[in-house]
Amino acid sequence: MQAVQSVEGVEHAGLEPVGRVRPDLQRELAAAAGGPTFYLGRDMRQSHKGMGITKADYAAFMRCLSVTLDTFEVPELERSEVVAFVTSLEPEIVEA
Repeated sequence: MQAVQSVEGVEHAGLEPVGRVRPDLQRELAAAAGGPTFYLGRDMRQSHKGMGITKADYAAFMRCLSVTLDTFEVPELERSEVVAFVTSLEPEIVEA
């Protein structure tokens, strides 16, 4: 993966503008949590195809997610639901 930006050792491919990805991610997480939004974007496998995301990349993303959930003091029940959902996506995202 070609690193374009690094935040605390986490590399970002820079393949999609953050402004485009963030709303899609918000809609997908909200839909997975029961709505009221619907995610109409590409599936995870297609969205991440060719990015060469490794298990180490995904682990770094999960660490960032954990810090974010801590920062916003997300209650344990909701936190575990988000982590379980995002963890379930790993086989569709990790290629290498």
